[in-house]
Amino acid sequence: MVIFLCLLVAQLFIAGESNQLQRIANGELAKEGQFPYLVGLIFGPRDLASPEDRYIVCGGSIISNEWILTAAHCTTGRPREVKIFYGSTQKKNAKVETVKRSNIHRHPRYRIIFNNNYRHDVALIRTPAVEFTDRIQRIPLPSPRDGRRSIRPGQSVISAGWGAEIIGGDSVDRLNWVALEIGDISECESTYGKLKGALCVRTDKKRSTCSGDSGGPLVLEDEQKLVGIVSFGNKKGCDLGYPTVFTDVISYLDWIESVSGVKPE
Repeated sequence: MVIFLCLLVAQLFIAGESNQLQRIANGELAKEGQFPYLVGLIFGPRDLASPEDRYIVCGGSIISNEWILTAAHCTTGRPREVKIFYGSTQKKNAKVETVKRSNIHRHPRYRIIFNNNYRHDVALIRTPAVEFTDRIQRIPLPSPRDGRRSIRPGQSVISAGWGAEIIGGDSVDRLNWVALEIGDISECESTYGKLKGALCVRTDKKRSTCSGDSGGPLVLEDEQKLVGIVSFGNKKGCDLGYPTVFTDVISYLDWIESVSGVKPE
């Protein structure tokens, strides 16, 4: 077991000033094994970054024993490697693997529009084959049929991550989760402009993924399928009620299959 360096985590998880979504606020502590598909990711050191921004911490989701799905914006700056933390609500107790930059597959059309608002914000990481246990499992991808039937305004969803528990607070080393609901895409477009390939999530009761690590999962509460990837939002969203934006996994099923061979269920 590799011991995670707590000091490094504390430095890396402090909330920044950008719109990258780095923290769970007003959530609940996760139990061991509650989110076996969720991994922690550290990208870096990054060759194209300032000294104080050499590392990026994100979340990701296991979609097969050799592939992790995350956000493309986590992979920028030419990180030399990625550390992957599996199978624990506390990173210091996790199983750790390290892969090289060549294992990162960013969507070819990924781009930043303005003010850290992203398009095609999806990436894959190829990993050594991991052995599934009760605390390390994949999560199924949704099918296009799920999009028509289940992903609608008011639908209950779950997100989880290792960010700060309160807005502007220091990082924590315990996994937190929060129950949310899907909003209409127009709710996000009124704040961020025209969106494509995205899901909108409401921030009622100051709970949201201004609350949730970038790249982490959005999961249908009833069906336990991965429908979204934490992408961006307003940094004050939890206080002011701005909605947050997730990459819509269904919009990228063909690309995911073409790179990884992983198909929806």
